[in-house]
Amino acid sequence: MRPFTDLTPRGQLRRLHALATEALRGWALPREPTLRLLNHGENTVYGVRTPGTPELHVLRIHRSDYHPMDHLVSEARWLDYLQGEGIGAPAAERDIQGNPVRHVQTEGMPEGRHVTLLRKTPGRMRDYDHWGPTHAAEVGKLLARMHRAAERFEAPAGFSRRVLDAEGLVGPTASWGDPLAEPLLDKAGKDLFAWGRDRLFEELGTLPRDRTAWGMTHTDLHGGNVLFADGVAKAIDFDDLAHAWFVSDFAVNLVPVRWRNPDLADGMLAGYRSVRPLSDEALAALPTFHCARRMMGVAWARSRADVPRLIKWLPWRIQFAMRTLQAWKDGDDPLLVKPD
Repeated sequence: MRPFTDLTPRGQLRRLHALATEALRGWALPREPTLRLLNHGENTVYGVRTPGTPELHVLRIHRSDYHPMDHLVSEARWLDYLQGEGIGAPAAERDIQGNPVRHVQTEGMPEGRHVTLLRKTPGRMRDYDHWGPTHAAEVGKLLARMHRAAERFEAPAGFSRRVLDAEGLVGPTASWGDPLAEPLLDKAGKDLFAWGRDRLFEELGTLPRDRTAWGMTHTDLHGGNVLFADGVAKAIDFDDLAHAWFVSDFAVNLVPVRWRNPDLADGMLAGYRSVRPLSDEALAALPTFHCARRMMGVAWARSRADVPRLIKWLPWRIQFAMRTLQAWKDGDDPLLVKPD
């Protein structure tokens, strides 16, 4: 049998569909479900519906060797917590044995994959270009509510997720790999990345890590992971949930919104501050997290070399990271460096 990584995308999806079908037998759905492919990238995601009902669930087949079982169980616990806090987020369904995660093996995938089933979050996704002032403010409020909940969160025994401090972001043992190990970097690129790492370690080392500044963050709340329903913003895709500085969440969405419309970025901050305090001193770290994200993006793309459409953009990611770091080194504002 050919290794999974040697298959074409179509061949991979045939095996994944079979695994998804087998996995669903572990959940007590009322009737024989059908699957609709939603995404085949970081994870493979299917919409799930049963005859006579709308699509009420999404099934995630998790990427191999990415999250260990305890991290996925912890994600489910976090989603339960957000539900209890009244924050719009997916609900993790328990299987017939009461577990939020199943490890499923099939003949085509004997090594198996972790699988989760989530209740679908109602709402509509909007591209940044279609955000208005209300959308921006609602996303700010959503982030503030999640950060406020994280500030109060008491982690249960066994709770475990990634830690995105300086080492976790860009260090030699970073969560998505060492950015300086990227083989496409030439000497100038390595030197610039090394300078960036040193400065990131220096600046992140001065930031507070008390409950008001550090806790569970979504880490990937870009426009594609926000839904709007009845005027309220809801978060989806908590796959990158991590322990991190709260302000780092703004490097994901505030910066690209500001590139498009500074007024919307101001509206997002105003929405946040209507729910939870956010000091100018905390926001001053945003360029640091933006540069960390640019470097981290290079390592992340390299870690997904098995997905052609992701690795194809790696040279672009490297150039964008280098332009951003160079601006930072030259004393310019790296937040103003836009993607080509």
